[in-house]
Amino acid sequence: MSSAKRTVGILVAVLMLSLLMTAGCGKKSSEEKLMERALEMGGGKDVDVKLRGEKVTVTSDGRKTELTETSEWPSRLTDEVPKFTAGSIKHVVQTQNQGESWQYNIHLADIGMQDLKDYEKELKNKGWETQLMELGEAGGSLNAQKGSMGITMMFSGEEKNGVLGIYKNL
Repeated sequence: MSSAKRTVGILVAVLMLSLLMTAGCGKKSSEEKLMERALEMGGGKDVDVKLRGEKVTVTSDGRKTELTETSEWPSRLTDEVPKFTAGSIKHVVQTQNQGESWQYNIHLADIGMQDLKDYEKELKNKGWETQLMELGEAGGSLNAQKGSMGITMMFSGEEKNGVLGIYKNL
């Protein structure tokens, strides 16, 4: 499959995602079928899409990805990961792979570099090994590791937003 065709399929699926977040429940809707087809064209694999209120669930190859429009910290996230309390949560993407492997991407708004520094301290207090990189006005990043879990956080100084990625691999 060509790279251009894959890119078009993925772009169509992403653009449709925002429109589909409000689809109703029940049997498979035309929106779900259309999104499945677009994702299958983009990735060439069998995909199942379920739309429930403000949650989209995509399942493919033993992997389940949920996109939820929420302003809340993920309740299923382990207590070993301290809650990031600065700013606000725009949305959360959760991916559950086969076995015990998982990932959360928490999209944040209204944060600053000091918030990353404060979060690094919280992580260290919970036994995480951390590395903080400041890029001046441009922003910065924070990486942390604890056993099979990892954290990667990217922060944009200009936009005052960032993404906190938390994962566990086996």
